Amino acid sequence: MKILVATDGTLPVDATVRHLQRLWKPGDDVIILTAINLPRQFLKQLASVGGGEGGSAIADIVEAAGPGMTGLGGGARAAERLAPREGPAALDEVLERYYRRMADENTKPLVEALQAVDIPAKPLIREARDRTAATIIEVCRERRCDLLIVGSTGRGRFEGRLGSTGTKLVRGAPADVLLVRVEATKHAAH
Repeated sequence: MKILVATDGTLPVDATVRHLQRLWKPGDDVIILTAINLPRQFLKQLASVGGGEGGSAIADIVEAAGPGMTGLGGGARAAERLAPREGPAALDEVLERYYRRMADENTKPLVEALQAVDIPAKPLIREARDRTAATIIEVCRERRCDLLIVGSTGRGRFEGRLGSTGTKLVRGAPADVLLVRVEATKHAAH
């Protein structure tokens, strides 16, 4: 069986491991996917408005975007995530560093917890480009997965209109879907 676990870092590790311990059999493939929405085009446009192709300081970009508008958190949190660690860096380099860091933060705890109970799992990172559900469905199809495990708070951003990512996955995934409850407070923290 091929099992795809999609996480944005809020999927409860303990509950997910318990479910996989009941379902996984030797020889099954477990893939831990994180689909990262990285607003590259938006940030590049902000950089060009602020002073040239990728030449604006990260603080200027974050200030121009306003709290939460970058999709990276607001104010100091976004600036800290995007800030170069040493010397000036091109916007693409900073975004790549952010991408790798978030991918590691989102997948590593679950991969390590599964390996600790002898379930081999491989991380997979995809850039979602504001299409999280479609990206997960695409990976599920490509990998011919039998089971998709995702977290759900039960509260979509446009609930009643467009539905949550979990709802879109239940409706569109080419595999069975297991929803693992995510506490609303944990989801809001990310």
